[in-house]
Amino acid sequence: MKEMIIMKKCSIILAVLLAAALCGCSDKGGTSNNESSRAEISIAESNDTSEPIIGTGESSTARTVSEPTISTTSEPDSRETFITGVMGEKILTTEISAVFSNNGAELTAAELTRETFSAVLCDGFAYLAEPSGLARNSIDNADVYDENTLQFSDVTPQPVSDYKRVNVGDSIGGLTLKEAQVNFASGSEMGLPDVAFVYGSAMFEGELTMTGYIARAAEDTYNFMTGDLMFVPCDGESTLPVMSYTYDEQLGYCHAPQYVSSGSGFTWYNEFGYIYLGNAADTTADISMIPDDGSFVKVKVTFDSLMMSSGIDRGNVITAELIDIT
Repeated sequence: MKEMIIMKKCSIILAVLLAAALCGCSDKGGTSNNESSRAEISIAESNDTSEPIIGTGESSTARTVSEPTISTTSEPDSRETFITGVMGEKILTTEISAVFSNNGAELTAAELTRETFSAVLCDGFAYLAEPSGLARNSIDNADVYDENTLQFSDVTPQPVSDYKRVNVGDSIGGLTLKEAQVNFASGSEMGLPDVAFVYGSAMFEGELTMTGYIARAAEDTYNFMTGDLMFVPCDGESTLPVMSYTYDEQLGYCHAPQYVSSGSGFTWYNEFGYIYLGNAADTTADISMIPDDGSFVKVKVTFDSLMMSSGIDRGNVITAELIDIT
């Protein structure tokens, strides 16, 4: 319950800040590193050589994913707004939890108009994609890894447009969506549609077990504190739902695999970056096999309480609670 409250408060605060920011100027080049949480670390794109440094330097019954509600009758649904979702569905007034005007004032859904619109929050659904499981890393896939370009020769990042609307209570990737929120805002200044989807967050129920590489931060850096744990799944191991939003004029809302290189010399390629598993000082799991020098070791981890968030072209944040490691 504590995590749910924190998540909702953070989402509302973000929307207020976003509404204020959109009234002034846009910052398309920003990243999630600008957020206050140390876990909010943006992911480097394939053509970005910047390196995030680590180390040195209630159970519910799963249901089938629901399709978006799109009116096919001759008479429009009186609850429909002018806002269109990622799937082409009209957002309904009954789905809106908060409205912010272009002067920063909070309005009701009934007061929402194009003229006053700045940002809208909706609860109860998220836009997610099924994982491909594709991943590479410089240890397991050394034969196709180029140390000079920090890339893998057998894969090429290609944007994919396969997001779907997932409602709270639906299942995806072996998990059940527990809580979710999306944010629509005026997007013209960001190279997006006039009324655009710009941010999403989700919380899931269920446990996942994966094999991959983990590291413990050896010292405080801009992105990490000493003892922070970062996990990267191996190829075929990741079943995480994908939430890493970008926008393409031809494809619309989409995502693409990304390259990330750590300060300890470990490079990887996958659909989401890495999972932040908390700090060594706070976990109850036995982490004695993880070196404290920032180097990566291969392990099998089990975790739950998965949370993720992503903004258009602003990277993503994925956190979970470590249960066990072997």
